[in-house]
Amino acid sequence: MDTRQQIIALADRLTRTQGPNGWSYADIAKGVGIRKASVHHHFPAKADLLRAVIDLHRRLAETFTDLPGDGAAVLRLFMRGYDAQFDGESLCACGSLTADLMVLPPAAQADAIAYVRGLTTWLEGVIERGQLEETISRAQTPEATAALILGALQGGLQRARALGDRGQLQTVIAFLETSLLESPC
Repeated sequence: MDTRQQIIALADRLTRTQGPNGWSYADIAKGVGIRKASVHHHFPAKADLLRAVIDLHRRLAETFTDLPGDGAAVLRLFMRGYDAQFDGESLCACGSLTADLMVLPPAAQADAIAYVRGLTTWLEGVIERGQLEETISRAQTPEATAALILGALQGGLQRARALGDRGQLQTVIAFLETSLLESPC
C-alpha cells in the first residue's frame, strides 16, 4: 500500500471510529509514520482527504452490483456485511459521515450526500427486484423498505458499539431477515 492509500485508510478508520471531526492531520501523520507536510502534499485540505474517504466507500458500494443471487440473497449478503464488519469500535461510513454532515466542509458534504443517495438507490433496486421475484416483502415500497433497512442497520451498529454487544446488531439483522425475507408476500 503506497503512502496515499495508507493516509486514506487511516482517515477512513478514524472517521468511522471518531467521526470526521475527531482527528487531525497530526493524527494521520503519526499513524502513518510520516510528517504532517507529507499528508498536506497528498491532500492539501481536510476536505480533500474526506472526499477521498467517501470515494473509497462509493467505489466499494459499486462492487455490490456484482453480488450473486436473487434480490433476497443480495439483501441478505448486504445486511450480514454489517455484522461481518463489526469490530466494536467502528460505525459504517454512512453513519459516521451523516452524523456529522452539517459540519463537514461543503464539498465533502455534497459527496457524502451523493454517496448515501447512491447506496440508497442501489438498495431500492435490490428490494424492487426481490419484490418482483416475490422473495422480499411487498408490505412497503422499495423506498420505504430501504430507509427502514439502512436506519435499522446504522442504529443497530451504534447500539452494538455503545453497549459492546454484537448481539444488538445481530438481533436487528435477524429481525429484518425474518420480517422481509422469510414471509415475502
